[in-house]
Amino acid sequence: MKRIITKVVSTVVLSTLIVGTGHCRSLLEIGFKGGLGVTTISNERTGLVLSVRDMVDDGTDYRDNFAKKSRSGFVFGGFLALNLSDHMAIQAELAFSKKQAKVSGSAHLEWTIDDFVVDLDYALSEQIELSYVEIPLLVKLKLATDEHITPSVFGGPVFAFVRSGTDDIDIALRVGGDGITTVGGETDISNLKDSDFGWVFGGEVRYNVGFGEILADFRYSIGTGDLFEDVDPDDIPDIEDDTMPDEYPMASYETGKAADIKPRAFSVMLGLSFPIGRR
Repeated sequence: MKRIITKVVSTVVLSTLIVGTGHCRSLLEIGFKGGLGVTTISNERTGLVLSVRDMVDDGTDYRDNFAKKSRSGFVFGGFLALNLSDHMAIQAELAFSKKQAKVSGSAHLEWTIDDFVVDLDYALSEQIELSYVEIPLLVKLKLATDEHITPSVFGGPVFAFVRSGTDDIDIALRVGGDGITTVGGETDISNLKDSDFGWVFGGEVRYNVGFGEILADFRYSIGTGDLFEDVDPDDIPDIEDDTMPDEYPMASYETGKAADIKPRAFSVMLGLSFPIGRR
């Protein structure tokens, strides 16, 4: 009897170890991850930069050096994966992220009206911050099923819901070389659309730790939709004092045409995955 009990206990312990260290022993996996994303935008024509450029016509001497810059923001969320085989899985995610980017530079505009010359010198910066809820739907291909380490690649569409957007603006304007007028402050973006669509591609490395897996996720996402709506230029508030209004569109105040900006982000995340049941 004692021998039988010993064999049963040994079999249970061995089976537990095999399940703990093997890959793809479960049909479902659940987990969470978080990290940082570095965002840039598809062009440097943000709201006020677009406005300054739209002031130019054939009779204007115009020069600028506006340039876009990347900014980092956090990203975190959870996921549910369905393992179709030892080498393929489908993964749905729910993530919260902040995407930030900046455009800064200066511009010189000169008009000649009859014999009268008007000089305008701008120093301008805009930092855009967008808050997202994202739902990626990914197909994952596992490149190996080593006992402890599993690398994989993935890709798929991402559906995004834009919760809020702000534009932190700083302007210094000099007219005719005399005096400087400054305007600055953070304003809510009034013509922000509430959804976006894009694609995400990346890779993942997992390390088995018995109760689950530690993972490192590297991904690149591309937004494909237009984030902002055109507006009526007559509805754009005037900037008359040294602060921005509470709301301001990301659009040209000359034409009302929205800025064509698509976010692109590279993210690095760490997380944990836990098996649910067995296949």
